[in-house]
Amino acid sequence: MPVLPSGHVVGITSERARYHATRLNMRVTRDTPIQELYRLVDIVYADAKRGDNDLSQGFSFTGYTVSDYQWINKWKAEDRICFLEWLQQSTQLQVIEGARRKVIYDTLPHEVERYNYPNRLYSVLRRRIAAMEMTSARPAQWRSTILNMKHCGVREDELKWSGVIDFLDNAETEREGNITREELLSRIDFTDIRIELTTELMRDECCRIPFQETAALMPFSRFEYTGIDLAGNDIAVMRYIDPLFNYRIGYIRARGTSGQDARWFVLDPFGKALRDLDNEHIITFEQSRCAMLIANRHAATQYGLRSPLHPSDKYEYMSLHGGEDYREWIVTLPDYHHSHFTPHFTERNVLLHFRTKTRHDNAGNRLLFIEEIQSDWHQQAARKSGSSRWQGKVPQAPFTREWSLLAIKLLLIHAVKNGYDRIAWAPGPMQQMRYQCDMQALHRLYDREIAQHLEQVSKDWNGQVERAVIKTKEPWLSARRSGDSWSVTDRDGRFTTRNKLTKEEAVALCERHTKSIDLEVPVFQIPRGMRCRIAQDALPMFGTMITDKVKKLLCGVNGFKTCDEKTRRACLGQG
Repeated sequence: MPVLPSGHVVGITSERARYHATRLNMRVTRDTPIQELYRLVDIVYADAKRGDNDLSQGFSFTGYTVSDYQWINKWKAEDRICFLEWLQQSTQLQVIEGARRKVIYDTLPHEVERYNYPNRLYSVLRRRIAAMEMTSARPAQWRSTILNMKHCGVREDELKWSGVIDFLDNAETEREGNITREELLSRIDFTDIRIELTTELMRDECCRIPFQETAALMPFSRFEYTGIDLAGNDIAVMRYIDPLFNYRIGYIRARGTSGQDARWFVLDPFGKALRDLDNEHIITFEQSRCAMLIANRHAATQYGLRSPLHPSDKYEYMSLHGGEDYREWIVTLPDYHHSHFTPHFTERNVLLHFRTKTRHDNAGNRLLFIEEIQSDWHQQAARKSGSSRWQGKVPQAPFTREWSLLAIKLLLIHAVKNGYDRIAWAPGPMQQMRYQCDMQALHRLYDREIAQHLEQVSKDWNGQVERAVIKTKEPWLSARRSGDSWSVTDRDGRFTTRNKLTKEEAVALCERHTKSIDLEVPVFQIPRGMRCRIAQDALPMFGTMITDKVKKLLCGVNGFKTCDEKTRRACLGQG
């Protein structure tokens, strides 16, 4: 990172390239000019001199990208010239070009839906300090007072990430006199760990014809006008039909041969066989996915059919059978000064993710059903394995002990806003069967932690986790991906297919070979009082303290003392 003549240390990073591309709804190809990539590259600054693009010691985002010339033009002339010359060096051009590599895989236009739920999470520390009668004190007095708050609901993690203790420690040695309450409040800063909650919306390349699976032999007479020639020993089977436009997809194979040798075809709404758009001599295809692609392209060309944006369903195949309104929720730290990447997502700093569906129990109650909650970041750090590009280890992240609690709070806000009465999830044994592994962490999270979080947050309304029954299918089979192909297997390896299936075929096969069951699941009914409280005031960012029912109340300059009515009402959220 260069040191500008003014002494400022600046640099660039493409770590948030996909974040910016999604925000701008920008599609990047191999032909996108490098100047367009400037919008995807952040300008960052550091506190000390580093080597070129050495960001391993941490950095802060300026909030501007390389394309923000108006901001750069406000610099002093010598700083501006130095930075622009540095920017044209080959090392920096490689960083900018790296933005292309990070997002070019996204060949499909996409957007994200952002939710304001994280903005509803309030700081208990900020509210406590604002409610105190003490308006001015020495740094040591403030420090003692704030640390005592750990005994009455303020989490240590909140103190750490707020930066207020570091500020007071520095103030004690670097300045004299008192610090006002207003100045102290202004030093509480959670900007670095600003949370963003999104669900990704996808649009298929051409369209998405709603094919339905079927299995029926086709007589030779049906092929008279299709343009497909059949041999005397051929068998034709119809496998997919389209109720919207009447496209049909099937395969042909010789008698006595397996499905591995099948030739797939697609018929248009008038019964004519469709040919490959790139080679009109090709009329049959090796895989069903090729036939579906031809049908989609034909529908888009002839009928202008385009698929609407729909929530990403990348991992829906891992969900329990049934339900609707599937969502993959991603919680990120877009402004965090270190970068971490997980194996499940390409976004930078995915703190955690969770997947949900809408289901109904046997009594007809509408459930917000949690399919999965996971934090690759924290779980990797707990295992002390793997490495990152930063100092060869996993960067430290907030919510180390509360990442699952954070997910539950966001889900509660979503449930209240969208009229869900209950939240439910699959118990540990079912999760273990679904993921086909033995993991104590699964049982700990789904059999204990989620229930504990919900009961702790709702303790002032006597909330309890009960049981309910949903209809689903036993997940003893699972779809597995290998490159672009899919297979189906069971936990013991007694049932395994070859890697010749599409994702849709693998999921359909799983459903055909699993029986329907009534599954008893944990369910939490959101108390009415809690629902009103969340709608009006949301939930704390750290911890579960919504109302103050502790033995030791707020501390003053001279130690613990009984709080006044104003403070008590503030702690109760009443003023």
